[in-house]
Amino acid sequence: MTRITYYNGEFGDFRDIKIPLTDRSIFFGDAIYDAAVGKDGNIYLEDRHIERFFSNAKKLNIPINISKSELSRLLHEVADKSGFAEYFIYFQLSRFSEERIHSYTECNKSNLLITVKEHKTKPIYETVRLISEEDIRYGMCDIKTVNLLPAVLASKRAETAGCDECVFYKGNTVTECAHSNIFIVKDGEVFTHPLTNRILPGITRGRVLEFCRELDIPCYEEEFSLSDMLSSDEVLISSTSK
Repeated sequence: MTRITYYNGEFGDFRDIKIPLTDRSIFFGDAIYDAAVGKDGNIYLEDRHIERFFSNAKKLNIPINISKSELSRLLHEVADKSGFAEYFIYFQLSRFSEERIHSYTECNKSNLLITVKEHKTKPIYETVRLISEEDIRYGMCDIKTVNLLPAVLASKRAETAGCDECVFYKGNTVTECAHSNIFIVKDGEVFTHPLTNRILPGITRGRVLEFCRELDIPCYEEEFSLSDMLSSDEVLISSTSK
C-alpha cells in the first residue's frame, strides 16, 4: 500500500510529486482544502465535503475546472490506488499564477491536489484534555483555507502542555478549537457557537446537531462563555478525523 498523490492530472507517490512555484499556496496560502475519512471504498459524508469545497472556492474566486462528480471520481481513484482499508483523504485547490504578485491576475487555471494516508478510527468514547487561548486568527474562519499558522502554533502549545486540543475564545466567548468544533452540555441541553465568520461550518458539527434533533435532545446554536464551558456538565469536540 502506498500514499498515492494526485496533482493536476498526475498520479505518483506522496514523496515524488513536485509542486511548482506558480502554485500560490506556497507564497500566499491562496488555497482552500477539505478532508474526509473513508473505509472500504466509502467516503463518509462525501457530498457535504465536496459541497463545502466548491462553496469555499466560489467565496475566494478560485476557479475550479471540474464538476462535483468528476472530483468524486478522482477522490475514489486516489483512495483505490493507495489500497488502504481505512483512510484520511485530503484535497486542496490553489490559485494559479505566472509570477509572485499579491494581487492575483484573473485566470481560469487552478491547481488540484489530492492525497491520502492510512487512518484508523479512534474509539468513540475517549476522554481528551484541553487548554484555551485567545483567538487571534483572521476574520474568515468560516472558509477552510490553508492559512493555518495560528492553529498550528496553538496545537503545538496544547501538545507541549500534554493536552489534545486548544479551545479558542474571543473576549469571553468560546468560538471553536484549533482543529475541531466544540459543544457543551448543561442539564441535558447541547450548545455550540452559531455559524458565523468566527467558526468553520464543520461537517461533523452539522451531523452531531442532526443526531441531537433525531434523538429529541435539546440543542442550540448560541454563543457561550468560558465560564459557561467550565461550569458545564460535559464538553465535546468534533471533527472529521475524530
